[in-house]
Amino acid sequence: MNPNNFEIKVKCLTTNPAIFRFKPPTASIQKQEFKMIEIVKKKSSRKTEKLRVEWSDGKLTPQKMDLNIKII
Repeated sequence: MNPNNFEIKVKCLTTNPAIFRFKPPTASIQKQEFKMIEIVKKKSSRKTEKLRVEWSDGKLTPQKMDLNIKII
């Protein structure tokens, strides 16, 4: 695996769980138009981290949300 890429499984109230691939510190996320805008914590030994994302479903004004993410 490219060391500049990693996978995160994200589950939040607005979507089904999905795998997103991205390059830190910012990148576009292909599925469901998620866009990562901030890694709150990185390179941590914790299994769960916090990620700030913004997204659009094509109907609503883009939303922003802090998500707790589990490293898989």
